[in-house]
Amino acid sequence: MKKISPLYVAVFITAVAVLANCGSKSEVEENVGTKDSAITVGSVVARPGGNVEVPISLESHVDIAGVQLNIQFDSNAVTVDAPRTTSRTADMMVMHNIKERELLLMLYDMSGKTISPGSGPILMLPVNVAQNASGTISLDLTKAMLATQDAQTIPVSSGSGKITIRP
Repeated sequence: MKKISPLYVAVFITAVAVLANCGSKSEVEENVGTKDSAITVGSVVARPGGNVEVPISLESHVDIAGVQLNIQFDSNAVTVDAPRTTSRTADMMVMHNIKERELLLMLYDMSGKTISPGSGPILMLPVNVAQNASGTISLDLTKAMLATQDAQTIPVSSGSGKITIRP
């Protein structure tokens, strides 16, 4: 995996934020109309001490060039590993950082490839369940941002997931 400088990431995030607040209605907004994109964290069943993969899915009506997500979890009950791309995002890069109880991630491609319109998983999130875990563990999607190739953010609804522990 190629290493990206933190400066580039900061510039990318700043550019998306600035362009998103320019005030003019973008072509994307006109084409999307009331059809928001949706990103959801899946729900799965696991055993104490087990390993599962949680799908992160996207439904979109436009090409998506970048995704930024924050997912909070109970670090006493689960550990989260590096997210993996799927067939929809195979050529894209994932940058992530796990800080205490939160996964921060970005998905993008430096050469301009995008996630085509459609629906289905864009990432798989490997999760290790603690031996003493029980009940239901929330995977709270606290931030979701999607951007087009011209760095325009688009409306997105989001949904959190959960891991149900069954012995």
